[in-house]
Amino acid sequence: MYAGMTADKIKEKLHEKGYRYGGVQIDHIRAELTTPEAKQKFADFEPQLRRTVRAIMAMEGTLGADVNPALRKLSSTLIVYENLRLLSMSLFSQVIDPLGVLVRGGTFDDAFTTFKTGIQGTVAAWRGKPIENSMWNDAMKLGIIDAGNMVNSQGNAYASVYLGKTAQRINDTLFRVNGVEGFSQGTRVGATQAAINFLKYHSTLPDKQHSERWLAELNLKASDITVVDGKLDLNNPKIQQAVFRWVETAILRPNAAMRPAWASDPHFALIFHMKQFTYAMQKVLLERVHNEAKHGNLDPGITMVLTYVPAMMAADFLRGLAANGGEEPPWKRKWSAGDYLVEGVQRAGLLGVPQLALDTAKWGPGELAGPFGEQVLRTAGRFTKDIKKDYRLDDVAAQTGKVKDVQAAEDFVGVTHAAKKSLRDAMPINSLTKRYVFDEVVGR
Repeated sequence: MYAGMTADKIKEKLHEKGYRYGGVQIDHIRAELTTPEAKQKFADFEPQLRRTVRAIMAMEGTLGADVNPALRKLSSTLIVYENLRLLSMSLFSQVIDPLGVLVRGGTFDDAFTTFKTGIQGTVAAWRGKPIENSMWNDAMKLGIIDAGNMVNSQGNAYASVYLGKTAQRINDTLFRVNGVEGFSQGTRVGATQAAINFLKYHSTLPDKQHSERWLAELNLKASDITVVDGKLDLNNPKIQQAVFRWVETAILRPNAAMRPAWASDPHFALIFHMKQFTYAMQKVLLERVHNEAKHGNLDPGITMVLTYVPAMMAADFLRGLAANGGEEPPWKRKWSAGDYLVEGVQRAGLLGVPQLALDTAKWGPGELAGPFGEQVLRTAGRFTKDIKKDYRLDDVAAQTGKVKDVQAAEDFVGVTHAAKKSLRDAMPINSLTKRYVFDEVVGR
């Protein structure tokens, strides 16, 4: 029944059915049980069954099918707004993606090629002209990229597969313009070549301790790998699956299997917004580092520390300069090298899911509410603080009658000051507009 339908249309159909295939069906099974023993056994099993059903629905995109359409539309709109506000310069954060090739077992040449291919993908996306060469053709043939769906993966990773048409169009445009989608496509192409190189190299089992195990992780044996005139035989379905799996475990692409089931429920979309990559980092790369360490291979962990941290430090430094007219952001101007190092570790995602707890401890519970919730709480806190300050200045002026105190009370209007700051924070494309538009027109 789904023949000829796009992926998004299929998901919409599954979404419409999802609630009926979830809790309602379980209730139907329970109603058909007749004996007390059967009912008791089912009652004992039901919690596990419901968790399983929720996990399956999360992965197929049908969890939360009973969401109110108005809530769904509101959530979609706010998610796209937050993407516009916060992610205009997110390409700087993506520059560490090619390093996943190193963690997965590739070489520095592979990682550098992946980075270059990512840049080429960015330029190609800006031009609107797909690249046609053997590397890109191989990736397309293996289903690692999809030329007809260039702006889908990253847009969905930062938003939802159930955005409305207008919201989806705006979201797709954002990730094409900011370079993230093209860079992501390019890194997956580069990682495809890295995977091919990996299989060719380990087909002779050069690492007596690990090569055989690494191939087994990809459901391969050395005898499955055929290399003719230096080229890997990609017609073998087992090789195709192995290459695909290698890329998926080298370049992060968040999906429902990497996060809690509730995080795929559109009821909680605003809360989980922008936490996807934290869970993906934990599930894919950090778990690999841990697994390799258990087998006595410390190279991935050492490589991650030595490459991810300095790369993220450099990227964040350049991003700060670009967003602040060639100067460091004001809050970083007194930072030491140690401050940058700590920030680099956290921004690179090396702490995994526990980073969410650290952010909450540092910045408050608003961090758990997602970007929009945090923005609302910060705005409310700013108005409360500035209005109290306004009253305090008025009280001081009334008590002292000094000219400077009266002038200070007249100059500071709490509501106006808070509104101005909040509007500055709320500007779309915030990294650029607050500095180059708002401050120039309105002033700080």
